[in-house]
Amino acid sequence: MIAFLAITLPLTWWWLEGGNALYSDLYKAVGRPVYRFLGVTDASLRARTRYMNFIPFIGLLLVTPGLSARRKLIGLAIGLPAILASHLLLNLSATRANGYQLPPAYRLMADGFPILLWALLAREPLSRLGAGAFRRAEPPEPTESPEPPESPEPPE
Repeated sequence: MIAFLAITLPLTWWWLEGGNALYSDLYKAVGRPVYRFLGVTDASLRARTRYMNFIPFIGLLLVTPGLSARRKLIGLAIGLPAILASHLLLNLSATRANGYQLPPAYRLMADGFPILLWALLAREPLSRLGAGAFRRAEPPEPTESPEPPESPEPPE
């Protein structure tokens, strides 16, 4: 937990202190040609505050025990562009027709996507952790108990 906070608190501070503006510039630079290629003319090019959801993804990926440094780097190389793509797709639902508002179900999907992506990328160590957490304890081996004393036979 401490390692997760050590990673995510500085990233959150960076986001609030100007990282969101940098991400917005990146978002527009990537979004314009993507939307143009798709023939979309009324999607929002606004990078929303909720798009900071890559921060817990980074934190979770970097602190997951059992992931090699190489696997973490590959996860970041795959995950961060995938999260950006999810933001672009999400904004397709926010058009002029609905005042550029995101439908509630889409907001929920957007917030959960990075966590699902992390679970997919970290599936091996997570499955080992899960298997250990839910493994049943072996029942104790039966011990030999002394035989009960013989009861006297009832009189005939």
